[in-house]
Amino acid sequence: MASDIEEKDKKEKPVPFLSPGPERRRRLVELIYAFLEDKVSLAELRGISREKLFLLAEAGYVKFKHGRVDEAERIYQSLILLDHRNPYYHAVMGAIHQKKGRVVEAILEYTRAVSLDQNDISSYVNRGEIYLRHRNFRKAAEDFRQAILLDKSGKNMWANRARSLVIALKRLIDAEKEKKALEEKEKAEARRELEAGGEVGVEKEVGAKGVRKGVEISSASQKAMIDEAAREAGRSATREATPPPPSPSTIRAAGRAVNTPLARGGATSPSQNRSPAQNRPPASPASPASP
Repeated sequence: MASDIEEKDKKEKPVPFLSPGPERRRRLVELIYAFLEDKVSLAELRGISREKLFLLAEAGYVKFKHGRVDEAERIYQSLILLDHRNPYYHAVMGAIHQKKGRVVEAILEYTRAVSLDQNDISSYVNRGEIYLRHRNFRKAAEDFRQAILLDKSGKNMWANRARSLVIALKRLIDAEKEKKALEEKEKAEARRELEAGGEVGVEKEVGAKGVRKGVEISSASQKAMIDEAAREAGRSATREATPPPPSPSTIRAAGRAVNTPLARGGATSPSQNRSPAQNRPPASPASPASP
């Protein structure tokens, strides 16, 4: 009778999560050290499954696509805290910052994304467009070139956008040269007039005003050039930001990993001890055809 009660107690008593066994303790110590050395994420340390991260990323993507940007931002801030080495989360956060006009923060997030994943075409293109709109032509050209080189098939949406924006870049560079030439012409005319005794005829004054007006038109038309290239890329010219990264489900369908553990050579996390089917990650949260 007593033995039956003991057996029943054993069945009903839950197994403690932190087993005092040496194997369990060794495993926890390895995991904590790996976390302190930045080899595993907080999500892996806490044993949060990739499916949960995927669902959260997908929810944030849907909110972003439907204009609920503040809610999407909170979700992706949480995701970055849980897995700060996931390039996709940084790419979408960059798209969110870009959408809200925070270009410095957007560049930092895109830079973080491409440092973690050098094949992230969308981050190169989005960052390049920020540089283009702020007249940093050299860096814009570098980002567009990298995006185009990564798309050897010519089918990637963001790389094709980069190809169209290169047209805008060339036009802007030509416009810059024209603007400088007009300014130099105006200065030369002013110097000649000064050397001639400072007598300015009505015709010369009108001509100088025309040159200045041409410079103003050249500057005002630069944004229109970028928007025209955006239209050629199949995007709306009035968008505040370039297309965000593809949605999580899009990436999953393509067989790419979004929530793969980024620990390299560290202790295996609980989520790594699952089958490949379970470990298949979600698609990314913000794509043009779907940030």
